[in-house]
Amino acid sequence: MKFLLTLCLFAISSMTFAQSADDVAGFWKFADVHEKENLDAESVEMLTGFFGSMTFHFKEDGTYKAFIMGSEDLGKWSYADMEIQIASDKGENQTLKLVEIGEDQMIVTIGRGTFVMASAEAPKE
Repeated sequence: MKFLLTLCLFAISSMTFAQSADDVAGFWKFADVHEKENLDAESVEMLTGFFGSMTFHFKEDGTYKAFIMGSEDLGKWSYADMEIQIASDKGENQTLKLVEIGEDQMIVTIGRGTFVMASAEAPKE
């Protein structure tokens, strides 16, 4: 019984906390507004309209390509302590705070919004 409990706790912690940049690297696309049941329908519609096409491609070489609110952005990224630091080639820096990360999805806070991002296959460049 103790072994089963330990195994379950290990599985949950490994899904919830990114251990390294390898856990973040990959292509992520907007899936939903996080905890949308706490928002009114108009707010969910507005957030989905603004961020519905949002994608991040965090490449293993430390560069990223993002598409947010109709604009493409390129730059460098790094990961530490459940935060992704992005430094845009346009000179803007931003911190993305990870709430949770698993193999197929991550929940990320960007500014005042929190979103569910789904892992996906990167488009051909």
